[in-house]
Amino acid sequence: MAKLRLSQNMAGHSLGDFLSNFLTTYQITSTDAFFTAGPDAAFNMHGTGFDNPENTVVGGTATSVTFYRFDQEIATLTGLNYDTSDVRLGVRGSWVFADMMSGNDTVIGSDAGDILEAYRGRDVLRGMAGNDVLDGGLNADVLIGGAGSDKFEIARGGGNDVIKDFDATGGGKLQDYLVYSGDFEHLRIVKDGDDTIVIIPGGTKITVHDVAPSQIDASDFIM
Repeated sequence: MAKLRLSQNMAGHSLGDFLSNFLTTYQITSTDAFFTAGPDAAFNMHGTGFDNPENTVVGGTATSVTFYRFDQEIATLTGLNYDTSDVRLGVRGSWVFADMMSGNDTVIGSDAGDILEAYRGRDVLRGMAGNDVLDGGLNADVLIGGAGSDKFEIARGGGNDVIKDFDATGGGKLQDYLVYSGDFEHLRIVKDGDDTIVIIPGGTKITVHDVAPSQIDASDFIM
């Protein structure tokens, strides 16, 4: 299980934003492979057995990655066992990053307001401090906002996520929100033991842990 940890230099952005361009320049040794992914984004893979025939990292295994923006470290990804044979110049950095995050991973925010995204696995997102945005994506993930006023993205056709620490009554600096691009009237809000389940048209279910249905109303949503 890989662990991605964001730094405060990532405040207000998602890591995928900085890796949207094609991979261009590179420097490769047997243990490090450095790529740029746009004018202000780069990453350095650390591992073993790297080689570089025909602009491709062949035969190596990446065990960790450090991400940079304007030469500042913005995130670290550890716990990898990633085959680097398809990492080559001319592919998008966001594709490489998403492939690295295809397992069951943990994404940890900083003390600033971060944007945390889940990928193809069953992931855990931890916002920590700050006013964060957490997007569980397509699979069943666990979302933990932490301190601050956090926003949890939910969507029709998304995953059946569990939100662990939703604050429906804090107000102001503590209030959390569910972000949904639809009508509140079309949602079903039902009790499940000590939890509330928000059922989205199409069948997606969001479990709001330790929150009663009476605490969830339209004021808890950003539409």
